[in-house]
Amino acid sequence: MSEYPKDLEKEEVTSALKKFLTKEVFEQLKDKKTSRGVTVWDCINSGLVNLDSSIGIYSGDEESYKLFGPLFDPLIEDYHQPYKLSDGHQSNMNPDEVKAPNLDPEGKFIRSTRIRVARNLKGYGLSPTLEKEERLELEKKVVGVLKSLEGDLAGEYYPLLGMDEA
Repeated sequence: MSEYPKDLEKEEVTSALKKFLTKEVFEQLKDKKTSRGVTVWDCINSGLVNLDSSIGIYSGDEESYKLFGPLFDPLIEDYHQPYKLSDGHQSNMNPDEVKAPNLDPEGKFIRSTRIRVARNLKGYGLSPTLEKEERLELEKKVVGVLKSLEGDLAGEYYPLLGMDEA
């Protein structure tokens, strides 16, 4: 697979992948592999299979962001405007400093919420390239940490496998 993906040239494709994966960028990245063996094809596969995707790209591992930076960097900056990668990442875990409106100040409508975190632990691949054995190992580690939580952080872990629709 050394040719530019022609499906991205279709008029109905409006993904960020189409916008940022130019033929020049593709030529620059097509033969590169991370140390885990992730290729640009692994990263863009979802966007080629799902041409109606709004983004169309997933990092295969931590190294992908740097190695495939000519594709990821402008896409990330565009998606997270006005953020620039040169701004650096800042973490602030103080909930008192969260600047977000209360969406249900009278408590009439929102009963619960869910936060989806799709990240990874250092040394493991990300979703496009994570093997089943690695997923199970990763789940075991995370469950161990979750079961160690106490007080208002304690809870019950429910794996996706075996859950019903309720």
